[in-house]
Amino acid sequence: GTSSVFVDAENATLGDEVIGGSYVRQRDSKVTNTASVTVESTSVTIQNGTVKGNVIGGGKVNGLQGTISNTVTGDASVTISGGTVEGVVIGGGHSKIGQGASGTMAADVEGQASIQMTGGTVHGVIGGGLSYAYDTTGKFVSTSAVGSSAVSISGDSTVEAITYLAAGDEVNISAAVVGGGVSWNKKNSETTTLTSTSDASSVVIDGATINDNVVGGGYAYGSGSETAVKSASLTISNAELGSSGKEVNVYAGGVASANAKSSSVESALLQITATKVSGSVYTGGSGANSTVGTSSASLTDTTVSGELNFKGSDETSIVFNGVNSVGNVTGTAQSYTFNAADDQNDPVLTIGDGKGTIDLSAAKSIRAKAKAGQTLIDGSVKTDKEIVVVVETPTGDFTYNVGA
Repeated sequence: GTSSVFVDAENATLGDEVIGGSYVRQRDSKVTNTASVTVESTSVTIQNGTVKGNVIGGGKVNGLQGTISNTVTGDASVTISGGTVEGVVIGGGHSKIGQGASGTMAADVEGQASIQMTGGTVHGVIGGGLSYAYDTTGKFVSTSAVGSSAVSISGDSTVEAITYLAAGDEVNISAAVVGGGVSWNKKNSETTTLTSTSDASSVVIDGATINDNVVGGGYAYGSGSETAVKSASLTISNAELGSSGKEVNVYAGGVASANAKSSSVESALLQITATKVSGSVYTGGSGANSTVGTSSASLTDTTVSGELNFKGSDETSIVFNGVNSVGNVTGTAQSYTFNAADDQNDPVLTIGDGKGTIDLSAAKSIRAKAKAGQTLIDGSVKTDKEIVVVVETPTGDFTYNVGA
């Protein structure tokens, strides 16, 4: 049936993990076990207190040998409005494997895995599930799939870098928020396969403080690890990114690192409004094994201290609204739109204090909405002789031939 956990005690200290669903642990690596556990729906609510471990919305599997599955057939939800979580908050399930044996482990949520945070401090947020391997021997296959994931972080919330806690074990991941799932092969074992998947991933950050990287898709680390998200949406507004002085990067797609097999996103949507990004913004993938099919990005009154990177996707479109500034631009998009406000005097986009360059030569579409005499780009612009800009005016559109 349903399972729920409710914590609301100011002086409460929980010494280890909080698990919304079931926990299946295998203790003897010399025995091959088969186990299957299901829960219809789960919920975890934390309003006060301190959790000295991870918070898992779904169920958990800690397997050694055999075939073990732990499934939430409906939805799994986590709600946090106060308190402190010293570990990571995981919306879906957690599949953990190691100690030299072999097996197939799965911790899945068939419906939606959701995290809603309006206050408190946590050490990382993973919207989907976590597949984790901590050993170097054994042939393992581990999955943590969710139907979809939804993360909402607002109000007086603070999210530090992901810190995964377990008995005698601690893993730090260079991200504070991951919209999809995470596959983490700690020892880079070549015989381990870790998979974390989601049909759709949504992250909304409004007014919160985020002190490490934000990833719209999934995060894969180590040999044999892979994440896949069909549709990833990331919206950031009025947020504090990097209050601790650390550079915080924003990735519309996923991240693949340390020989990870792949991190793929079929379509990515990124919107940043009224926010200063202390690092860089990546509209596509990150790394050779991180791919994005189509990417749509929008910056509105946003400052990016580092680079705006258009690489790593098959096709990219970008919209600049209001007044924006970036350190530099890497790569090129296929579609550009520049929309100035009616009372705006500053350029729509400033690149490197006016000394940077943007390459529009591969653009198939460039549109602009501006008053007469309005500066669209303060910087050096590279175009092809055939490039034209369609300018929207109160009396209709007209085409400006850049090459002429």
